[in-house]
Amino acid sequence: MLHPELDMDEMDFEVLSKSVPDGAVGDIKKVHQHNTELLLHKLGQRLAFERASVRLYEALIFKCLAMRNGRKTVVSVDLLRQFRDEEVEHSRLLKTAIETLGFDSDEWIPDADSNLQSSLQIPKVFTKKTTSVLQCLESVLIFAT
Repeated sequence: MLHPELDMDEMDFEVLSKSVPDGAVGDIKKVHQHNTELLLHKLGQRLAFERASVRLYEALIFKCLAMRNGRKTVVSVDLLRQFRDEEVEHSRLLKTAIETLGFDSDEWIPDADSNLQSSLQIPKVFTKKTTSVLQCLESVLIFAT
């Protein structure tokens, strides 16, 4: 169901109906509604991905700091923080886009995490003591592709 502000008003509907062959006028509202819902689903999926990426970078930063113990790390923690901050910014952008459409970005959006279901095992790599930072970096690469 679309937010009331996203429904076409009668004037828009009449203008569009004049440019469409007879018999197809009723389909315009269906297409408009479908496209908005599809956009919302895609934005929701991407928002879920970006939020998961933030959590992965947080876990990787924590792992690097825990394993460092005065030694040089394989990857720059500052660089990881920069990547994490970029993911946070992407999340904010998507949240704003969803809210601009008139929806609550924190409310469950259908399909929001369907693409993440197959990736749920990856965060476990970060919490195991036996995994190295390189293995965690490989997991981030797998998650991002």
